[in-house]
Amino acid sequence: MSIREFNVTIRPVESMNKIHMGGAEGSISGKLIDHYKRKTGEYEVIVFVLEKYFIRTSNRASMTVTIDNFEGATRAHSVIR
Repeated sequence: MSIREFNVTIRPVESMNKIHMGGAEGSISGKLIDHYKRKTGEYEVIVFVLEKYFIRTSNRASMTVTIDNFEGATRAHSVIR
């Protein structure tokens, strides 16, 4: 399992789109399984899950990402399993 947390300078929805495009259509192929968004005023949280199936080993890998801007900066937290 790999866990990463970092701040970015773009809004949460833009962050989700960049991660999704890189994870689903970029060099790391995968599929968006589910996503959840909540917004109240200027604050926003997005949670989404990407999954990849490996035919050769019959295994799945997933990445769960939580993005929020509750403390001013946009923070992304990802877990790859």
